[in-house]
Amino acid sequence: MFLGPEEVAQLTGRKTRRKQIDALTAMGFRFKVQPDGRPIVLRAHVEEVLGLKASQPPRDPRLTDEPNRDAFRPDWEAMERMEHERAERIAIRKANGDRRRAEQQAKREARAKAALEKLAQTGGGRPPQGNDG
Repeated sequence: MFLGPEEVAQLTGRKTRRKQIDALTAMGFRFKVQPDGRPIVLRAHVEEVLGLKASQPPRDPRLTDEPNRDAFRPDWEAMERMEHERAERIAIRKANGDRRRAEQQAKREARAKAALEKLAQTGGGRPPQGNDG
């Protein structure tokens, strides 16, 4: 990350810290001075100023500058599978709905039959018919 003391001495051509600082300033390098008086310089800054390629972390080989054109192509098989699954879900819902409707209708008919049987047992709710004679 930083140049070592030997590298700073080689870059500036100076051995003493004060003269290294003067040389770095004259050459246009940005640097900081440590508490012990030694100048520290970022390696990337030196490479940038000298026109060298800045050191970069290793790049992921899966990354490229080209777009992934396959990502824009439709996957027709997947779309057909999704449509088939959707049709199956609709058929199941419809079958379940038909079954529920049939169950509800059977319950209504059973209640109606029970009500008719009760009416038949009680005489249909009509007053008893007597002899008019």
